[in-house]
Amino acid sequence: MGTQIADIAPNPSENLLASKDNNILMESLEEIMASLPPEHQQEVRDFAMFLAEKRAKPKRRRLRLDWAGGLKEFRDQYTSQELQKDSLDWWGD
Repeated sequence: MGTQIADIAPNPSENLLASKDNNILMESLEEIMASLPPEHQQEVRDFAMFLAEKRAKPKRRRLRLDWAGGLKEFRDQYTSQELQKDSLDWWGD
């Protein structure tokens, strides 16, 4: 499901050790889960999913240009330099 300890070890002997550590960790988690009542097991699953989603890369969205031309009535009132200066002032507030 994501990056595991074994995936990031730089050489095969470390991969083997990391794999063993990962197995021990998973067994420990399974034991803890088995000792919990079902409603708490579900909370642990939900939290694990939350962490996985939080760590996942956000999907890239396409840039929308539906605002293009939205200020054309101000074309004669402002130059591009004036707009740039004003926008910097607005963002600084």
